[in-house]
Amino acid sequence: MKATGCWVPLVVTVTGQLSCVVGAREPLVNEQEFGALCAMINFSQDLETQKLEESVKDSARHIGAIGLAVGLQSLSEAEDVENVQVGRQGEGGGGGGYWSFWEEAGTKLKGDKTRYIQWVEANFDILKKEKIKEAVENAHTCMKTNNNLWLKLKMSPINKSLSDALSGSNKADVMIKQHLEAVEVCGGKGGQPSVWAGKSLIVDLLCICGGSPMPNDRQQGCCEGCSTGANEDPWKPVEQSNTRWKHLAQRCKSIGTNEKLSSSSLSRATKVFLEVLKHSTAQKEGTKTFLGAASGEPQHGCTGHTQPGNGKCVQYPTEMVGNENPAVPWLLVLQQAATKIDKLREIEKKLKDILRNVESIKTSKLSQMPRSGISQLKDCTTCNKGRGQKGPSSGVECSECESQAECTHTGCNKREGNCIDIKRPPLASQADKISVPLWLFFLP
Repeated sequence: MKATGCWVPLVVTVTGQLSCVVGAREPLVNEQEFGALCAMINFSQDLETQKLEESVKDSARHIGAIGLAVGLQSLSEAEDVENVQVGRQGEGGGGGGYWSFWEEAGTKLKGDKTRYIQWVEANFDILKKEKIKEAVENAHTCMKTNNNLWLKLKMSPINKSLSDALSGSNKADVMIKQHLEAVEVCGGKGGQPSVWAGKSLIVDLLCICGGSPMPNDRQQGCCEGCSTGANEDPWKPVEQSNTRWKHLAQRCKSIGTNEKLSSSSLSRATKVFLEVLKHSTAQKEGTKTFLGAASGEPQHGCTGHTQPGNGKCVQYPTEMVGNENPAVPWLLVLQQAATKIDKLREIEKKLKDILRNVESIKTSKLSQMPRSGISQLKDCTTCNKGRGQKGPSSGVECSECESQAECTHTGCNKREGNCIDIKRPPLASQADKISVPLWLFFLP
C-alpha cells in the first residue's frame, strides 16, 4: 500500500507533462501574417481614435463656455453672447475661419446653459476671475496656434484616412468585383504583383485568409474560427465580400495589444509587418515582397489555396515594401493619420491640464459658499406642487418641469431628468450689473 501511494502521484505528474507536449498545436497557415495585418486593421477601426478630433474641440468649447459664463450676472444673459463673437471676429481658433474658439464657445454655452449655472452663480472675486481668464486664454492660444492642423483636418479628416486604409482611396474593396479570380487581385503569377496589392487592407486580408476554392484544402487558416461562418465558402472577388470581411475583422479584435494609433505604435506594427514578408521561392535575395503561404514554386500565383504551385498570398511591388522607406498605400495613409493624432493628443493633454486648473478654482470657491447660494437638484417627480403631485419641502414650484426644457418663470431648469433650482439669493442692489459688451471682459 505504501509503494502504491508513492507511485500514483508520479504517474499522474508524468502523464500530465506528456499531454502538454502532445497537445501543442501547429501554427495555422498565415497565422503570423494575419496578426500583422490585424494590427493595422485594428488601428483603422478604433472608434476612440475616430472621435478624437471632436473630443478635443469639445474640450476647447467647454473651457471657452466656462470663461463666458464667469462673466455673466445671470444665466439669462447667455443669449447675449453674440457680443463676444462680434468683438472677437478674426480672432477665432482657426484664425482663418477654420475653427473659431469664441464662436464655438458661445454656441456651447447657449446650447447647454444648465451645465454652467454654478460658474455664473459662484460670483468669483477679481483674483479668481483673472486666473480663470488666463487659463481660458491659454486654451484659446493653444487652439489658435494649431491653425495648420485644423486646416489639414478639414481638407483630409482622420476618419477619411482610416477609411482609405481599409477600403482604398478609390474603394478598391468594391472595384475588385470586376475580377473573377483571386490571382487577378492578389498577384503572384509568374512572380508579378497585382495592381491591387497594398491598396486596401480589406483586399490584402481576403487574399491571405479568404475561404479556399479547393474542397480538399479547407484547412483552418489565419486564426481559430477564421475559416468558419461567412468565410467557410470559397472567396471569389466578383462576389460581395462584406459579410466575409466583417467575420474576419471581428476576429482581428481578439488578437494583438489593442494599442491606439500613434506614430510610435504604427512604427512597431510596420516592423512586424515587414518581418513576416518573405521571398517567394523564385526569389533568392533582395527585397522580400511576398506575404502569405505557398506550396513550392507558386507559378500559378496567389490563387487562394496552397495546393502545389499555388498560394494564399499577396505579391507586393518591390518599391512598396523596401525596408528603408515602405510605401504600401494603406500604410502611407495610416502614417498621415498617426501624425495628426499625435498632435491632437498633445493638444488634448494641454486642454485637460487647463480644465483641471479651472475646475480646482471653482471647487475652492464653492467650498466657501453657503448651500443657499449653490444650485440644488430636485427630483422632477416631486416638483409639481399644485398639480396633483407632491411638492418639495422648500416650496419651489416647477411647473411641468419634466416636460419642459426650461421653466424660467419658476426659476427651474431640467437637466438629465432632474429639476435645477436656479433662483439666486436676492441682491441688495442691481447696480453691479455689467452694461458693457461681454467680450470686454476678455480683452488683455
